[in-house]
Amino acid sequence: MGIGPLVLVGSASVLIKINWEVIIPAVIKHSQTITKLQLYSDDNGLPFSFVNLFTNLQKFIFSFIDGVIFEDFKKLQYANFPKLEILKIPYQCPKSEYIIKFLENNGKNLKMFYVGEKNKALSSSIAKFCPNIRKLFIIFNNDEIDILKTIFINCKYLESIKIWCGNGFLIKKEVLETVVNHSPSNFHELKIFCSSSSDVSPEDWESFFIGWKNRIPKKLLSLTFIDYIENNENLEILKKYKNLGIIKFWTKGFEEEEMDEESDYYQ
Repeated sequence: MGIGPLVLVGSASVLIKINWEVIIPAVIKHSQTITKLQLYSDDNGLPFSFVNLFTNLQKFIFSFIDGVIFEDFKKLQYANFPKLEILKIPYQCPKSEYIIKFLENNGKNLKMFYVGEKNKALSSSIAKFCPNIRKLFIIFNNDEIDILKTIFINCKYLESIKIWCGNGFLIKKEVLETVVNHSPSNFHELKIFCSSSSDVSPEDWESFFIGWKNRIPKKLLSLTFIDYIENNENLEILKKYKNLGIIKFWTKGFEEEEMDEESDYYQ
């Protein structure tokens, strides 16, 4: 298997794609000036513990495809990045205990965390180590609604969350109840990927929107439904509260959402 590319976004926001063997020694020379970094590869044995030299990193994207083994992340878990605000691991994830240790060291200043992993210990660690998080994507099991509640209570600055519902993931009705009753005052965006038909009735939506309307301070709620469409009866309720200025909502395909996420990597 060939050596994959390293993608770097430096302080001048210049995108570079080049072979690891060629670029790593040169990059290390500029480790104090690089603030945005994406690593991408499909190779098992790539050394990326050199990243711990990038002490001014503000954005770190770790894009390794499924099947890659991350032995070198065992060293990186102890690194300290005092300015790190954005951490994204959209595909294959290192061992959860490594990520948890990484969050223990670096979660305090994180404003965005995106991880495509379903692990109870990892989900629970967010409330403990990421108190200043603003934007979050993580996958919960269907019995972990209390973890979402704890995140809402402990992460006082959380503004946006994207989650999966249905078929072994969270129950959407429970998510809505938790959002309206426990999300912090700055919260205003909910993205739901639903892998099964809706378990929310028109009465459930009505109750949710009334509860949201009565929250203080009042916030316009942005709802995005990914890869599914509510039934006509529920859509009428959504449109009603959109016209009342309580919410705005969109429906997007999974691929469209993934493309939007991908483009966001390079901002």
